[in-house]
Amino acid sequence: MALDAVQHNLQRQLHYAEAWESTGKRLELALTAGNLAELGDSYAVACWNGVWLGVFEEARAIGRDGYQRLRVDAPLFAAHSLSWAALASFYLGDWDALLQEFELVVGALGERRAALTSGFSMPWPAVAFVREARGDRTGSDEILAEIYDVERARGVRASATLSALVVPTLLLRGEVEEARTRLELSFGGERPDNERPDNLPLLKLAEADVILAEGRGDTAELARELRELATETGAHYLGPTALRLEGRLIDAAEAYDAIGMTMYAAVARLDAVERGADPSQLEAALAPLERAGFRRELERLRRLQEDVARTDS
Repeated sequence: MALDAVQHNLQRQLHYAEAWESTGKRLELALTAGNLAELGDSYAVACWNGVWLGVFEEARAIGRDGYQRLRVDAPLFAAHSLSWAALASFYLGDWDALLQEFELVVGALGERRAALTSGFSMPWPAVAFVREARGDRTGSDEILAEIYDVERARGVRASATLSALVVPTLLLRGEVEEARTRLELSFGGERPDNERPDNLPLLKLAEADVILAEGRGDTAELARELRELATETGAHYLGPTALRLEGRLIDAAEAYDAIGMTMYAAVARLDAVERGADPSQLEAALAPLERAGFRRELERLRRLQEDVARTDS
């Protein structure tokens, strides 16, 4: 319990690497402590910290292990653990796994799905994005409606935690103004004393998407902020995103690949080819986009392939 308090305060201070270390120690103890509730919470919190830090493969392995150990004797703890593992699957571009894990979470929650809390609803924004990306607007609408119900129950207009992927989903739907409004609310519009949200790095990842969607040219300042925040938090995905904002798209793609964010890497490669990079980058982008089933980006890839073929002929 003391280690839980340590990681909680470290996370609130945005010291993700140190919080991750604390969760590892806590889980190691909980595995032999004989307290099912502490074990369940230890698994979920460890996976949670791993996702925010950006060690997605390690986080997912922990979350899945927690689900397998707890699904019979403590199904709600199992659901909490797997909900964070599902979020890791999203960032890893393993969207089929995300959807499978989402169904397991829903099954473990049972009737509690009708009264979701933000802690258990982490896969919902990821599922909304994936359904939208795969051309299922109705399915995306249904999931977003559940997210908005969670926020209304909490008395907030925008949950910072859920907005990290609601914002990109809105962008994907072409709702850029709505995405910007939600982002600003999440950054501090409804927080006391302008306190920084615990998931600030993931919100900054969403802000980069918003700025690029708005077509703004003033990306250097945000890139600098991301590098400073990466040093402070240890969040692995901020460096690649800074490279993306600086227009160093192949470098960004390689950096995303290095931490397992293959879908993000693929999109950066398409952006690079649009700006005149070697068309061989399209081949590297194809498999991750097909694995994810990202319809819009696959269509963009094929248009770029056609453009290259016409140029060659």
